[in-house]
Amino acid sequence: MNSLSQSKNSFEFENRKFLDLYEPYKDKYFLEKKKLAKGFKVSWDFWNDLEEFMEAGKKLRGFLVYLGYLATGGKDIKKILPVSLSYEVAHSFLLMHDDVIDRSDVRRGKPTIHKKYAGDHGDHFGQSIAIVWGDIAAFESMALVCEADFENNLKLKALNYFIGTIISTGLGEGIDVVNSYLTPKESDIKAVNILKTAKYSVVGPLVCGGILAGARESQIKAMESFGLAAGEAFQLQDDLLGIFGEENVVGKSVLSDMREGKSTFLMLKTKNLASKIDKKTISKVWGNNIATLSDLKKIRQIVKSSGAYEGSLRAMTKLEKKALSEIKSAKFSDHVNGIFSDMTKFLISRGF
Repeated sequence: MNSLSQSKNSFEFENRKFLDLYEPYKDKYFLEKKKLAKGFKVSWDFWNDLEEFMEAGKKLRGFLVYLGYLATGGKDIKKILPVSLSYEVAHSFLLMHDDVIDRSDVRRGKPTIHKKYAGDHGDHFGQSIAIVWGDIAAFESMALVCEADFENNLKLKALNYFIGTIISTGLGEGIDVVNSYLTPKESDIKAVNILKTAKYSVVGPLVCGGILAGARESQIKAMESFGLAAGEAFQLQDDLLGIFGEENVVGKSVLSDMREGKSTFLMLKTKNLASKIDKKTISKVWGNNIATLSDLKKIRQIVKSSGAYEGSLRAMTKLEKKALSEIKSAKFSDHVNGIFSDMTKFLISRGF
């Protein structure tokens, strides 16, 4: 790839560079784990399920660990791979549990873990396996950080930040569950977007990579500020995909958010702006666990006609500008700034 094509999308180029090393590392990791588990069926099943569960993911969080490392002076890509993998394993643990909470049947085009095992001995058995599998993956993700080839003081600092991120995510999940049963305020939804998405999906992996590269405090602060803005934009896009996306892009049923009655900024704004008749339709459909694709089409029309759709796009543009302004304050190289810029555009345009 020549320098001209690299400059057209620095994120795609750097992401491919990362994946070319990450994928073989991940494959070797699972091969060794399954070899050790051979003869012990339950253990082998776990590692096989985890490997299959991670196959279709975008590895965005793993890449962000690498980007935080690269941006702040990290040189040896191979050293950061275990930590990149740790975030992907943690991501899987959270999704397994989230699928149980959301009663989701499909994840990444395949049956969710609890649905896969429910066929053997019923729903409770399937849910139990998903919870246990997620628990094991959670601790394995931490073990990967501990085993990485960095100085102990840096690993301890990174692990502490990593654990704090997971705790924040759990709190965000808890607020999200409560929001589904009550009438949330805008501040309640914002708390979920920050704790469950921005800190976990963007801030955490970026900062952990930076810590392991010995980043300056000013650089860490800049990445945190960038991550909060970019993460909120990422969630706004996710909310749009929950209504307007395609199943092969979203990775779960397009009816999932509607049937769950998910509390989002998009739906809060829609309810506030919609006509009385449209509000009645929303009340009847949103949160109805037997709502159909025809109902979803009605919601799509209301979201657009109310002006909430365009309002969400404007909010994402504003957050994108804020994110890029924050990252410029870190005074990274032009190449690194280009990666951040291209990646931010990817975060708010994926799926459309």
